[in-house]
Amino acid sequence: MVSPSESAQPGLTDGRAAPRTWSQCDTAAERLQALAGLVRAEVEGRVQSAETTLGHGTDFSRSVMRARFLFEALTREFSSVGILGVDRGGQFNQRQAEVMSAGTNPVKSLIGEAILNLEMGCRAGLVVASTIRTSATGREPKEQRRAELQALRHRRELEAFVDSEIGAFLETSDFARLAREHSSGRGGYDIIDKILTNRPSGPTLLGCLLDEAFLGAPAARAHQERIVDLREMLDLWFKRTPSDQPFTLVSVGCGPAKEIVTWIGSKAEAERLNLRPCEDTWSVPGAVDRLDIHLVDRDLGALALAQNRIGRALDARRSGPDSGASVDQRIIDVDAHVIKHYKEGGTRRGADSLPARGSILGTFRECAGLVDYLDDEATRLLLAANLYHAQPGALIVFTVVAPSDPFQAAREVLLKWPLIHRDRAALVQLGSKLKAWCEGLHESMKFMDKPVPHFAGTFRDDISEMQQLLAALRNDSFKPGSFCVVNGYKVAPGAEGVNQYLVVRANA
Repeated sequence: MVSPSESAQPGLTDGRAAPRTWSQCDTAAERLQALAGLVRAEVEGRVQSAETTLGHGTDFSRSVMRARFLFEALTREFSSVGILGVDRGGQFNQRQAEVMSAGTNPVKSLIGEAILNLEMGCRAGLVVASTIRTSATGREPKEQRRAELQALRHRRELEAFVDSEIGAFLETSDFARLAREHSSGRGGYDIIDKILTNRPSGPTLLGCLLDEAFLGAPAARAHQERIVDLREMLDLWFKRTPSDQPFTLVSVGCGPAKEIVTWIGSKAEAERLNLRPCEDTWSVPGAVDRLDIHLVDRDLGALALAQNRIGRALDARRSGPDSGASVDQRIIDVDAHVIKHYKEGGTRRGADSLPARGSILGTFRECAGLVDYLDDEATRLLLAANLYHAQPGALIVFTVVAPSDPFQAAREVLLKWPLIHRDRAALVQLGSKLKAWCEGLHESMKFMDKPVPHFAGTFRDDISEMQQLLAALRNDSFKPGSFCVVNGYKVAPGAEGVNQYLVVRANA
């Protein structure tokens, strides 16, 4: 059968020449332009025909329909020139590499336009659900519950429509498949590992293009940039801790613990990921032997993965000049029950249900992304519990994805990956209530007479907020009993960070 892209096309009825085909082009740029032109013409024709036959529909249904037409057209065109299937070993052939080349090109632009349209359509669909929910505000509880169920039904209908129309195409993206599996209770840490590895993959070329687009979306970029920020805070705090004292690092909800792996890991590995090597940290004799690492996660797969990777990184460091008598004393303590205990509400039974204080006191405690899945009460308990398990003067870092994520709706509906967003004001409020929460959890927990919001209203515009925080940590102006909220990755200058950090200094 002759494919649409290779068949001879007659002149158009309005006198314009037919678009060039793939085989008629001499260069990669011309081939990509020709392929995109053919696909765009087909999609526009199908959209126009469908709207004539079926009507315009909603913004949501139109965006999904247009995406389906695009994905179908790209699949046919890729197949017709023999570049649809991708080697699962991650190797692209020459023509596939042209499509996946770095930077933008006309084919990638089509994918970007489709995802942008899907975001706008999904946002319109979620607005309807929100309107249904808020319509019962102030009414009887029974009516409010009915509205909640109706809104939930509407959201499920949106997801079902996506599944029926473009679900099969979405799942050719390995990242989308993992995210959608996670919504069914499978997986979790592997989504984050995929984001941080940041290598587009999938069984088809369309899947790889979708994978690249999803991995470049703001929420994924925020996770990638989070590694940079956490490594910098971790490295700085390690260096300012006296060299004759152990450094206890506790990662709650550790996932793949990429920030720890790459912090300890080799210079080559850091440079491969475009991270700053920390060779100056590990060139100090005995530095690696000060580490006492505790990984906490409810997912045993995440713990096994992180433990294995950190163990290999530590072994590599120990095999060099840092090897010494205390090597065998270094322990990676894997404690899965603690976070499960917190997340399932164990601390709601009171202070007696907390694990014994002193078992995993941390010099540096991090909780990266876990509160994105926790309601306000569980978040409050997690904040207080981390302070409860912190050494005097310890640094505690919580990270969240803020509502400034411009692709929030598409992420929730297409990928079934909802998060609980908190903006800067919400995090400041959390920090301001730490004193009452800590003392309410256990009478021995004293924060300060009043938590001090460091940097309140004083961030400079010419330096990133993270750099200002690192400077404050370096010169010790970030005092015990202080907290601050710091913007991380931003989609545009002046915007609120998609990443937000609540950084707390435990009382001395």
